[in-house]
Amino acid sequence: GGKLLGVATLAGDLLKGVAGVFLGATLAAGALTFGNVSGDVGGYGAALGGVGAFLGHLYPVWLRFRGGKGVATLIGVLLALAWPFAIAFCGIWLAVAFATKVSSLSALVATALVSVGAWIFAPGPFAIAVFFMGLLVFWRHRENITRILSGEEPRIGDAKASQPDTKH
Repeated sequence: GGKLLGVATLAGDLLKGVAGVFLGATLAAGALTFGNVSGDVGGYGAALGGVGAFLGHLYPVWLRFRGGKGVATLIGVLLALAWPFAIAFCGIWLAVAFATKVSSLSALVATALVSVGAWIFAPGPFAIAVFFMGLLVFWRHRENITRILSGEEPRIGDAKASQPDTKH
């Protein structure tokens, strides 16, 4: 679809996660609680709203429950719940992508490390939500994991698989 469509899709998926957090916090506490990772009602509502948006991305009803892999929506949830974790995620992703040139591996490593970091630095509803979403990111990437282990996962910058020439 091109770079512009890719950027628009990324932005939409990020905003989906942010919107879920805001909606959950609003419904639970009656007021917006941006960046709340504490154990109060708004914190639980925000975490649940983020998980809801994430699940809706993975399993949308209108696409017969066949959605995306959830990485960008996870980043949006992180951004709204605790932005330093979103920055850490992106930094880890970039470092691994630079070193390996494998996007899916970068996403998996970032997901794992941010999930562990959440348990260490922000225990409570945020850590539970991030851990749950992390498990689902790994589940959705199971075919990528198989290709990574066999050395067949495409690398960033590789030419797309050649398609038959239909222009005559």
